[in-house]
Amino acid sequence: MRTSIFFSALMISALIIFFGCTKDQNQVNVNTPAPVEILKVKQDIQKTLREIQSHQGVSTNVQTRVAGAFIVVPAGSVDALKQALSDAGVGGVVYLRAGTHTENSNLVVKSQAIIVGEDGAVLKIKSVPSVNDSNGVTPLNPAIHFLNAPSSAILNLSIVPLDGDGSTGILYENSPLSASMYNKLTGFQYSIEVEKSDNPVIIGNTIVASTLRTRGGIGAEFNIAVMNGSSAYIAQNESSGGSHGIFVSDKYGTITQNYTHNNGTGISLCRIIPNSFRLPNGQTTGANTPTANWKVNNNRAENNTVDGFVIINGASGNLVENNSTTGNGKWDFELAGITNRAGVPFVASFNNTVSASATQSVKDCGNNNTINGGVLDKVAPCN
Repeated sequence: MRTSIFFSALMISALIIFFGCTKDQNQVNVNTPAPVEILKVKQDIQKTLREIQSHQGVSTNVQTRVAGAFIVVPAGSVDALKQALSDAGVGGVVYLRAGTHTENSNLVVKSQAIIVGEDGAVLKIKSVPSVNDSNGVTPLNPAIHFLNAPSSAILNLSIVPLDGDGSTGILYENSPLSASMYNKLTGFQYSIEVEKSDNPVIIGNTIVASTLRTRGGIGAEFNIAVMNGSSAYIAQNESSGGSHGIFVSDKYGTITQNYTHNNGTGISLCRIIPNSFRLPNGQTTGANTPTANWKVNNNRAENNTVDGFVIINGASGNLVENNSTTGNGKWDFELAGITNRAGVPFVASFNNTVSASATQSVKDCGNNNTINGGVLDKVAPCN
């Protein structure tokens, strides 16, 4: 496995591991000794937990055991994950062998679990594309739904919609201290979404959005989105093809060392409109609070058709510095004022700090923002 990269940061206060047993799909004896390679995976995960905790502010000691089992799913599996997760138990690990795994329905994970892909593991899984209802609400139809499953994670796996286009790749709902790391998600409208899950870690994922938006099927695609989840850590991801490469609400998060390119906007600090999304339980949701006190640094935003970075809809107290940009359509950095561009009234951004290089373009229509450097556009109208 890509141990030097794949296990560079994963979490989890309750995921405290040295896994005790292994089981192949066709084996009955769960106490069958694990092969050497599986033992190595266990050791790598254990190292990862220590690193992850530094991003989540968790100080729990990594112990030598966990209650769950280590379940190996052979390549070519069909509809095997639900049973594998059940066999693994709370705090267990499901390890997908290299090759293709097919799931003909979505997966709901209702307790702490970790799903790991061997290098070359591909998961083809059902997710019905989102189509807005008559009120303009977008249903999130997750392929993998971590629901009330704190300290869960999915690692090192290529995930694609079974039928070509998918709604949501991974949804964390009421699952704090969870993580998505070094996965590749291709063909989803909303690839990694966080709802009511504090301290999420999203590191090293490669995301290529669905082409439904460019084909005229939908209006928006958020590759990585935090609706409600404070203290998120989003780092080292490559995000392309969406209306927004990274879109965050809530507070106290970090966005660093990401590469966003060929999106509508690279990185958006914006309150997601209340009641704009529908969860699988039928409830509507959006961000409870505006975007505040994020640190956004050392990112690259290139060839996005609108802005490299936008700070909008009441975003405040955010620090944006040391980011590189090139080829963005309107401005490298936009701090928006009052606007109706999304079809609903947005309030102005305020009290943000943006540091830009001598060549980076900046448009500030907000209130009491601090702009250090950059080329300030004083001609174009605010909207």
